[in-house]
Order: sequence, then C-alpha cells, then structure tokens
Amino acid sequence: MDYIKHPAELSTPAAVPVAPPIMNLSTLSLPSGIQYTYYDTGPPAPNISIDSARYPTLFTVHGLAFNAFVWKPMFPFAKEQGIRLVSINRRGYGGSSPLTKDEANLFASNPTKSVDERGEEILNFIHVFVQQENIPLLEAGGGFGLVAWSLGALTAIAGIANLENAIEPIRETFKKGFKSFVLHEPTAMTIDIATPCEFFSPLKDSSIPAKEKRLFLSTWITSYFDHPSLETRSTDSLVTAAPSQSLAPTIYNIPGVDKSTLFLQNGGLSYDGAAFANTTNEGRRANFRKAIQTGTPVAFVIGEKTLADHISAGWAVEEEAKNQTWGATAKIGVHFVPGVNHLGHWNHPDVILKAYLKGAGFSAAND
Repeated sequence: MDYIKHPAELSTPAAVPVAPPIMNLSTLSLPSGIQYTYYDTGPPAPNISIDSARYPTLFTVHGLAFNAFVWKPMFPFAKEQGIRLVSINRRGYGGSSPLTKDEANLFASNPTKSVDERGEEILNFIHVFVQQENIPLLEAGGGFGLVAWSLGALTAIAGIANLENAIEPIRETFKKGFKSFVLHEPTAMTIDIATPCEFFSPLKDSSIPAKEKRLFLSTWITSYFDHPSLETRSTDSLVTAAPSQSLAPTIYNIPGVDKSTLFLQNGGLSYDGAAFANTTNEGRRANFRKAIQTGTPVAFVIGEKTLADHISAGWAVEEEAKNQTWGATAKIGVHFVPGVNHLGHWNHPDVILKAYLKGAGFSAAND
C-alpha cells in the first residue's frame, strides 16, 4: 500500500498559488470531422523553473455527469508546477459532438463496440493534439500521461486496450510519448474486478424517483465517508451508504456559476448511464486485462474518504497485482490519499495533482 503525503488538515483546501487563469474552452477536430472540446493550461510559463521544451503533459478524461471543467481548481497548480494539463470533454459533454444517428444505433446493438470506438477517439485526440501543439515526447524529456476519473475509465481503458489496432501514426505517437496511465477511482464494475460485497448506489435504488436520481447522485458521490480502521482491509471498516456528518459534500461548496458549467452534459449523461449498464462484464474484463498487459505502468489513485466501492476495488487490485493474476508484464501501483473524497481534484487539487504525478512517474518544477 502506498500513501500520498498531504497537509495535516485536508478539510481546508490549499491556497491557490496564483490567480486562477481564465480558461477558454477550445475545440479540436478529428480527421473524421468529430469535434472534441477541451481546456488546456498551455506550456509552462517562462518564470517556471522547468525547461519549456521538456515539460510533461497530462490528458484527463472525466466521468459520469461532471465534465472536463471538474479539473478547474487544478489548473493554477499545474501551471505553477510546470505541468501542461489538457482536460477533454467526452462525446455529448461540454460542447463535444453528440453521437450521430449511426453511432447511436451501434450503441443500441453493440454497446461494447461503441465504447471501444469512443476510446479510440480519445487516442486520436491525443495524437492530433500532440502533433498540433508539438508536445515534448519522452526522448526530449517530456512525455504524456493519461488520467481517467471514475466512469471515464471505461472509455480510456477501451482506448489503451485497442491501441495495437490504431493506425500507425497514432501507435507511433504513443510509442514515443506515452509514459503512464492513471486511473483515478474507477469503480469495481468499470474494471470488472470482484469485491467482497454489494454497495449502495442511488442509480440502483428504485425508491428514488427517476427525476431525482441525478440530483441525489451529485450530492452522494461528492460526499465524504468516515471509514474506520481501513488498515484492517475488512469490509466491516467501510461505510457503504451514510455520508460523513462532519464534512459537507463538495457539491455544496461549488459556486453556482461553476455548477452551471459543470453540468452541461445532457446527451453524455444518458449515454454513460446506458454504457455502464449494458457493456458486458466480459468486454470490460478483456479491455482492462489488455490495457494493463501493454507494459505501460498503471497507477490507481484513491481517496480514503471516498465511496466504499472505490476503496474496495483498490484493495482487490492490490491483491490481484500481488498474485500476478494479470501476468508479470502488468506494472500496477495503488496510491491511497488520506482525507480525500471522490471529488478530490476539486477540493484538494494540489494533493491530487501530486498523486497523479507520482503515479505517472513525472516530476514537478518544485520537486
């Protein structure tokens, strides 16, 4: 087990190092004509103690309901640390192209293949961005990592799993630049790994009216959970449903103007819910196995006050990695972060950025 160093009191977010940059939403067109929107912190500023030709880049992929704006509080910390952070809006979120009629039909008939195609588009986005922006690659002392948060792991894993099937220019970009894959709190179901018990989810609770599920979900998944005695690795130490009474859910502290930006994702939300429910266990299992057997290091980042499902999944991953269930080529690390919930990149962006960098094997300017 690995722990990330953190401030003594994580209920108080770190001071922002500089005034938050005004981040404009940019658009990148793939060769197919599909458009992805994204936020980009840009190359390191000249006053940062890092060679502007050798900086690392992190591409992030968001999860269910929240879009790429969820990394907004991390942008100034990335700038300060000489890290280029590129946060991608998945299809149907934040202005990225919605599914076409043909794509929607494919999803209805073969959801696993549909998710694979969305993953391949993420690879394509990274390839095009790297070429257009002349991103420093590994040989030049740069390189890039891919960070997938929560349900975003479903798409990102599908992309990495199918990298060998990508066109040669994309494979070459990843061969020369891809350093690591960071999975920030994927659910056990996303990676199809067995956990010892069932966990509560508002999405599965039939007593919650359908029209209220989204509101309930945004509150519940951003709550803190006071799990006692996690060192025992026992399910008895996990709080599976009731949020903390001492720390308010993150959603309560997000300004209204930011909430309106975070939740512009109607089409994506409906696609994600169906993708999560309808992709097969076999498909998710096969993609995860293929992704971790590429030889690329894979790091899990998990907060210790997050949902029980994510912590249990981390324990299970550690056990499987210890037993080399996925083979000797799998390079897996699991990093637990004390005091952090599922939205740690909003509440404690400095701490989570350090966890990303440690998991990805990158150094920051101030290290």
